[in-house]
Amino acid sequence: MSPPSAFGRTSAAKGTIPRLHLIGSQAQHFLTDALGKTDASRDLIILTKDRRIKELEAENQNLKLQLKVALANTYDQLS
Repeated sequence: MSPPSAFGRTSAAKGTIPRLHLIGSQAQHFLTDALGKTDASRDLIILTKDRRIKELEAENQNLKLQLKVALANTYDQLS
């Protein structure tokens, strides 16, 4: 065991602080990488949903047009 320094810390404790900073730095890089991947995944999901919404809107318009035609044909048959 090392003798305490003037501030009451041993030399072993002095080595612990830089290791803790290194661990914190590594954890920060890990979180940044994970969040970056999450953002990319989120953007892909949004893009996919936007495409699906456009497809459904086009299908909805087509169905509305078919309904108008069917109603017009039924009205013509009744007249």
